[in-house]
Amino acid sequence: MNGRYQIGNSSFTDEKSREKQANFVDYFQAGEGIYAKSRPPQHSLASSSLCGFTVAVETGTTEQSDAKNTAKHVRQEKN
Repeated sequence: MNGRYQIGNSSFTDEKSREKQANFVDYFQAGEGIYAKSRPPQHSLASSSLCGFTVAVETGTTEQSDAKNTAKHVRQEKN
């Protein structure tokens, strides 16, 4: 790197596969959130409770893979 720093100024998830290519300094812990127009207080907004709803996520993100895995798991439980 010729004595220069290379940084990523975005949200990059520190994954084992990426650690093979770069050193990560984890300076914060990110999380996921679910937004809804409205909901009765007795209903959870966990990803597993979204069965039957249309869900939008950002392409190429952890949330996308989480949504796909949840959908796959729900389909397997129905069969």
